[in-house]
Amino acid sequence: MRVGLRMMAAFAALTGMAVSTAAFVPAVHAQTADEATCVTVDFTGQKLIVGRADRTTAIAVALPAGEISIPSARSSDGYPTRVSVIQSSEKYEIEFLAADGSIVATSQATGDVPDELAFAEWVGPLGSTFLPAPAVAVRAHHRPDLPYDGTPQSVLADEVTFCFDGDVSGPAPTCGDTGVTTNPDGTPCDTPACGDPGVTTNPDGTPCDTPACGDPGVTTTPDGTPCDTPTTTEPDGTTTTTDGGDAAGPTVSTTEAPTTTAAPTTAAPTTAAPTTASPTTAGEEVAGPTTSLPATGSSTGLILGLGGIIVAAGAAMVATQRRTAA
Repeated sequence: MRVGLRMMAAFAALTGMAVSTAAFVPAVHAQTADEATCVTVDFTGQKLIVGRADRTTAIAVALPAGEISIPSARSSDGYPTRVSVIQSSEKYEIEFLAADGSIVATSQATGDVPDELAFAEWVGPLGSTFLPAPAVAVRAHHRPDLPYDGTPQSVLADEVTFCFDGDVSGPAPTCGDTGVTTNPDGTPCDTPACGDPGVTTNPDGTPCDTPACGDPGVTTTPDGTPCDTPTTTEPDGTTTTTDGGDAAGPTVSTTEAPTTTAAPTTAAPTTAAPTTASPTTAGEEVAGPTTSLPATGSSTGLILGLGGIIVAAGAAMVATQRRTAA
């Protein structure tokens, strides 16, 4: 989008025509093109109007002494009844401020915003301006007198790009420097803070009198950490709190692996193979089942002894039968 606006700005510079578009371009950025350094300042659409506001707030920016080119500036205006309004000098110029608040130099003025449109804007270059001394801030100055026709000449100061050779040396301007009215983040320098009359809370909403380490009787931080807990500053600037100090030694955090409950198993039913009993003989049915005794050493001797007795008894019976027969 910014490339398209720059092309339109170049076209406006060549033809002398204003550019009317409903596009909105985010601002506040710095870039380097070739060997030149370019910085874009966003005035956030501050409204300039006769009798109410003839200058925007000063925006901190470091610009070196020497030739400063302004390849692009943007202004706009818009409201429903503007379709029937003609104002011939909806313009502003840039004032470069020194550290003491004095105006170092002034740029050319922007072109007039096209009339009889509900919303319109002008985009174009403002040539070059020579700074006899470094500037620490810039602001937009209303120019309703080019020419003045008795109307309010309302115009919104949007953004301006400044380019210069090389880089800026020295510290960046801050609140407290003459002419500087905003912090680098765009908040006003006079933003209330704890210690100012009537201020009771910090920007984060905590009370100004919230106890902190170092106050009498305070032994822990708001999150419960002891005030004397050792901290270690890492090379990247982050601060790590070490629980227990040096005596405790390094701590190792372990996490048990999650346990998994085994799915229930169901035993498959088993079917015993059918068995067929061998037929028994008549003798087995009468005598009953026979039992085999294990052939150990003591049982073998007993059997042999009984066998000897039976043989002797048989021999005696044979001898008796022979005598009877004789």
